[in-house]
Amino acid sequence: MKKKTNEVHITQQPEELLVEIFVSSGIVVRVLLFTLTLVFILLIVFNALFSNSYEVHIVRLIISFAILGLIAAFFGRLFLWNTFGVERIYVRKNTLRIIHDFRLFKNPPVEFSFAEMKVNFRNTDTNAHYTLNTIDAAEIASMTGNGFLEFICDTESYESDVKISAADGMRISNAITNI
Repeated sequence: MKKKTNEVHITQQPEELLVEIFVSSGIVVRVLLFTLTLVFILLIVFNALFSNSYEVHIVRLIISFAILGLIAAFFGRLFLWNTFGVERIYVRKNTLRIIHDFRLFKNPPVEFSFAEMKVNFRNTDTNAHYTLNTIDAAEIASMTGNGFLEFICDTESYESDVKISAADGMRISNAITNI
């Protein structure tokens, strides 16, 4: 069975490159995460409706709301990421900015300034690292499996959160060198 890859869109603008990597999870994962989110939200509601305040201490009720609420928020966030998630990577001459978009909210952007940037690809099947600017198209075509992009900006590095194919990684690397 062929592994599913995430969709990659590259938009070249005069002074900026925008790479959008759309998360594509299977329906089973999305249904499971939605169900877990719903279960913990319902536990909060049932805890509020069916607890007798004279039998249950208010502190225990607040602690259970907090714990169940945090668990529901965690699964809700995972559900949104696996359903609507987009990793947006903006590359300018000396700046790299990454934003994780969950559609209903976005994470704060992560920004790196650099004098020189290198783009690596880490294959998750073999755990091998490849510098994309130094390998040829035939080697990319022979790679199996998916992996993560790694951006090395001077002394700092950032690894993408979304798996892509090696060919998409090479397309992104080529687009970055054209800036």
